[in-house]
Amino acid sequence: MIDPLLVERLIEKIPNSDWGDTKMIPIDYYDYIRHDISKKFKRFHYVVGVYEFGKVSNPGISDLDLAVVFDDCVKIGKEVHLILKEIYSSKIYRQVLCGGTVMIFQKKDFQRIALLDDVDLACLYGDSLEMYKPTELEERNIKMCQVVDWLPERLASLAEVLKKEDTHINSILGYLYSLRYTFKITLSFNQDNKILISNFINKVEEVRNNWSNRDEFMNKRDVVTLIVEAFHLGCLSINNFSIWMNDNYFIRVNKSKYSARFMIGADKGFYSEIEEKGNLNCIDNSIFLGDKTLIMVPQLWIEFWRLYSMNEGPISNKIGQNLIQNPCNHELQLFECELAKIIEKRIVLCNNMAEFLYTNDLKRGLFKFGWFYP
Repeated sequence: MIDPLLVERLIEKIPNSDWGDTKMIPIDYYDYIRHDISKKFKRFHYVVGVYEFGKVSNPGISDLDLAVVFDDCVKIGKEVHLILKEIYSSKIYRQVLCGGTVMIFQKKDFQRIALLDDVDLACLYGDSLEMYKPTELEERNIKMCQVVDWLPERLASLAEVLKKEDTHINSILGYLYSLRYTFKITLSFNQDNKILISNFINKVEEVRNNWSNRDEFMNKRDVVTLIVEAFHLGCLSINNFSIWMNDNYFIRVNKSKYSARFMIGADKGFYSEIEEKGNLNCIDNSIFLGDKTLIMVPQLWIEFWRLYSMNEGPISNKIGQNLIQNPCNHELQLFECELAKIIEKRIVLCNNMAEFLYTNDLKRGLFKFGWFYP
């Protein structure tokens, strides 16, 4: 289990002044950024529209995620690159985005974004697009995929944020809030540790919603406690979700049992390697190791990664390169048919998104969904 003292030492690196910065962003600043970014992009004839993911419920804490949608297969000019450079070099933009980003999409991919996330969209400029709407069964299967794609990544990313010398509290609160959402999804499938997870979810919401009205020491103490709980509950949830999936969604389960290392570094790259284990359900907790962070995950993750790697495209190729398969005679698991279809649709969409970014020499648009741009 992660050492609570290590977390406290990492938290202490954050200057005390940063813990109060979250009070200082008026809601008007968000309106200005929305308007200004829309204005910058709408002068391009190949921009379909500018859209906002979700809503800003806690000014100064909530991040601002925007999507700029282009015509399909368009070649983006240097002017767009200059605008993005201007946005991310501006202190006021970075402060208001609060760890969010301006994501770039082509129209046909953006219209199918519900395959990745059930986001609420607001059109800031442009067309109101016809969006893909998953069926009820597809929504359930998408949520299973979200747990696999997000849970270890969120834990590892939180660990990476803590290791930075210039860590800002907004980043920590952002990952805790994201974990809260992922934990909610796991509870819809598996009720193990329901009380502990529900308490964590409620505490994150309480701290976030009342941040500006609480004592600074209380905020710091509660955040440290939540970080420790996040790693503990995250590893329990990975384990419990894997057991539930094995019981309900594997058509064939071979006798050999494996675990894998999910490794993430500062460059947002990851790799995994398979190790034979006597007990599939006995996994280690997260580990800090040098400049990398390791999250141990059970066999379920291997099976997803293997399916992802069998497709064609930048993301699949990267996963295939980094998935070290040992032993080589490891038998492929079979997923229930409808789940397998959703896995296929999601990885095809992610490969298309990455290909569009790669073609236009861009790197903004995938990490929100748990994917690492190669």
